[in-house]
Amino acid sequence: MREHRAAFFLLQIYKCHPNYFDTFVQNTIQMRKYAVLLIDDLWEEQQAFLAYAEQENIIITPFKTSKDGMNAFEEKLDIWDAVILDATVFLESEDEVASTRGMSASIRRITELSSERYVPYFVYTDQPDLLNNPLFGDMLEGKKYYNKVKDLSALLRDIKSMADMLPESQIRHKYADVFEVFSKEWIGDVGEEELLEILLSMEEKVPTINPKTYFTQLRRILESMFRAANRIGLVHDKCIRNGNVNLADCSLFLTGKPLSRVRIKCAVSHFPPTIADNVRYLLTITNEASHTSEDSAGIKTMELSEEEMNTPYLLYGLTFIVCDVLVWYRQYADKNADVAQNRSYWMDLSEEEANQWRNRPRRE
Repeated sequence: MREHRAAFFLLQIYKCHPNYFDTFVQNTIQMRKYAVLLIDDLWEEQQAFLAYAEQENIIITPFKTSKDGMNAFEEKLDIWDAVILDATVFLESEDEVASTRGMSASIRRITELSSERYVPYFVYTDQPDLLNNPLFGDMLEGKKYYNKVKDLSALLRDIKSMADMLPESQIRHKYADVFEVFSKEWIGDVGEEELLEILLSMEEKVPTINPKTYFTQLRRILESMFRAANRIGLVHDKCIRNGNVNLADCSLFLTGKPLSRVRIKCAVSHFPPTIADNVRYLLTITNEASHTSEDSAGIKTMELSEEEMNTPYLLYGLTFIVCDVLVWYRQYADKNADVAQNRSYWMDLSEEEANQWRNRPRRE
C-alpha cells in the first residue's frame, strides 16, 4: 500500500482543482491587500486618508501612542507590511504632550525587531517647523519623510513598492484567498504563522524547515475550522466534547456518515467527495506524524517511517490540501450561514441504527 501513497496523494490534489496553482496567481492581483500599522495621535482626523488607503487595498490599523502601537506591532510581527509614524505623537499616554519622542521610540523598537523580521517604516508630518527644518532630516538620518497633506499618494505608492519586496508579504499576497480565512470572521488566527512559515520554505524564501514540527499545526488549523463550523451549525455539538474537538467525528459528520458511538448523523453531506477524501487523508497522515491519541473511529492509522518525515515534500503536499479545504470552507460557510437551517440537518440515531452501522462489514 505504501508504494502507492504518493501517487494517491497527488491524485487527490489534482482531482480537486486541476488549475489550483494557477488560481493562486490569478488571485494575487484580485485580492492583494496590505496590512499597515499607523501611530498618529490625531488619526481620527485622518478618516479621508484611511478611506483612500482602503481603496488602494491598504488596510490601516491606527494607534495613538507609541507604546500601544509597538505592542501591537511586536505581538503580530509577521502580519505587518509597513508602519506609518506621525512625527509628533504620544509616547505612552494620551495625557502627554505629543512630541518626536514617540516617533523616535517607535523607530528604535522597529529597528531592534528587524533582526527577527524587517518591516519598513515611513514618517509623515504636517508640522511646518519640521517640514522646513534640516535638523529633522538629520534626526531621521536622511530617511525620506512625507508631507501629511500633499504627499499621501506618494506615501501609499512607496508603501506598496517596499512591501512587495518582503518575503512574508509576497506569500500573503500570493495566497491571499487562504490567509483571509484566518480572521475572526472565519476561523481565527490559530496556525496562521506556522502556515506562513511552511509556505515561505516551500517558495524557498527561507531555509528548509524541519517538517516534523509542523504536522500538528496542520491539525490545529483544521480544529479551528471545525470549531468555526460548529458555531454556524455545520458541525454537531457532540463532535466537540468538553471543549475538545474530535477531528475524526467532525470529518465524518460533515461527510454525512453516521457516528455510531455518539448516535448522530447529518442528513446532508456538506463535504463534497474530494474534500471529504482529502480531509480523511490529511487526518490519517497527521494523526501518526503528530503522535496524537484521538478516538479516530473510521480513520485508519498509517505508520510513517522516519525517512518519510525527514523531507519536507509530504508536509508541502498536505499544506496544499489544508489551503484548498480552507478556501472551500469560506466559500461554503458564506453561502450556508443559516444556523437554524444547518442544525435542522442534525439527526439522532436509534440504538438499533447505531448497532447496524457499528456492525457493518468494513472495507480493508
